[in-house]
Amino acid sequence: MIASSHESLLFLEEFERALREKILFLQHPHDLLLHATQYVIENPGKRIRPLLVFYTATALGADLKDILMPAMAIELIHTYSLIHDDLPCMDDDDMRRGKPTLHRMYNEGQAVLVGDLLLTYSFELLASSDLTPQKRLSLISILAQRSGGSGMILGQSMDLAMKGKTLSWNDLQELHLRKTGDLISAACEMGAIIADTSLEVQATMRQIGQYSGLAFQLVDDLLDKEHLSSQTLSSHALLDQALDLCQSLGLQDSCLTQFLPKLISRAF
Repeated sequence: MIASSHESLLFLEEFERALREKILFLQHPHDLLLHATQYVIENPGKRIRPLLVFYTATALGADLKDILMPAMAIELIHTYSLIHDDLPCMDDDDMRRGKPTLHRMYNEGQAVLVGDLLLTYSFELLASSDLTPQKRLSLISILAQRSGGSGMILGQSMDLAMKGKTLSWNDLQELHLRKTGDLISAACEMGAIIADTSLEVQATMRQIGQYSGLAFQLVDDLLDKEHLSSQTLSSHALLDQALDLCQSLGLQDSCLTQFLPKLISRAF
């Protein structure tokens, strides 16, 4: 099954509805936590990681009903990471997507707790999904690895430690691969797991995600700094490698292959 652009729009509509519904399940007499959580969830980004789960899973033959919970789980992880990134002890940002950051709207303590809530809730969603026990276990393992101390969190730690320093090309790539690439590669690999593919296909999708995630962040640097021509060349080369791997799986006509260039160039 190859998803059309219309189907991806329908997926996003269903995704937003299901996500709001899942957050409402958290309702508690202490409403401040719920309100703070709703504030950040209702200020959505472009849903890149859920879309990558969707495009990968549908390209490989999965059904929509099996995609929603994993797609929500990875978006909650991404959202928690942004909340913590914005804190004064990290990047100290006052605005996010045109609105005050969560710790500015509420306070630092509530922001930390909302991030913690989203982190733990993501794994609750995966554990309670209707997928087979083996798929649930695989998804939980992949998401924990890629977002944890050998993945995204490691990248965040490296970023803090390297602030103000001149990085070598290898250090820069390693930083981006961990901080950004690992969660993007998790989205692609999770899509392959949902579709019940072989370990070889899952490994290929992980590599596609790594190339795409690294290229995505290199272009982000270019937009911020408006230079570093070597990064332009590298991002194009990485995209080409990702697309070649898609072709090796017979996905050259899929929406995933159409989405990757748009993702890396921000043309969506």
